[in-house]
Amino acid sequence: MKYTILILFFITNWCYAQNKNQYQITYSEKYNGEIINADKKIIAIANENSVLITNSNYNKTQNYPKQQSFINTASHHITTQAILKNQKTIASLDTLSINNQKWQITDEYATILGYKTRKAITSINSNTIHIWYTTALPIKAAPNSQGISLGTVLKYSRNNDYVIEASEVKKIAKKEYVNTTPTESKILNGLDFQDALMKARFHTIPIFKDEIISFNEKNSSNDTILKFAN
Repeated sequence: MKYTILILFFITNWCYAQNKNQYQITYSEKYNGEIINADKKIIAIANENSVLITNSNYNKTQNYPKQQSFINTASHHITTQAILKNQKTIASLDTLSINNQKWQITDEYATILGYKTRKAITSINSNTIHIWYTTALPIKAAPNSQGISLGTVLKYSRNNDYVIEASEVKKIAKKEYVNTTPTESKILNGLDFQDALMKARFHTIPIFKDEIISFNEKNSSNDTILKFAN
């Protein structure tokens, strides 16, 4: 019993030590040099083991579905979680994409918010992606999953026209710690998850549900038949 208590004590203290640092990074988005989504900034909240990627409007908005991502930076698993209008929570699990990323590490450096960052390059579906990452922080974080295995991404650029850049990095007080692991929810495969999101965003109106469409040019309009032409 004595050894069990000691083991539990060391496990508890080890877990606390692994999570004693939590940071919040706020990112701004620009397209062709113009700020976009100023009222919905990207927020990454991270500790040594995981990161929550959300936005500054997440807890305020009543627009559904609401979506955020949780990344386990040790296993490289991404859980994307969405709350639907009926408060049902669904999620998808991606265990491959981070490990499949291929980066060319350059010898270009830049200072962002006082942190020395290094530039890395990749290409995704003919899009050129540049990131600037730092290893000066005791976490791994990013505004999306790109480059998160390298360190903390402070700037992301796609084709040099869409840019996400950190505007603030701050350490969070312990009393304000945020849960960076996903809540229990139904896990769907990627296609079913996207299908559920599409159905939640749009309402299908069955305009021709009980109608018969004919392309016979001899048809004429009456009270029950409507003829359209272009």
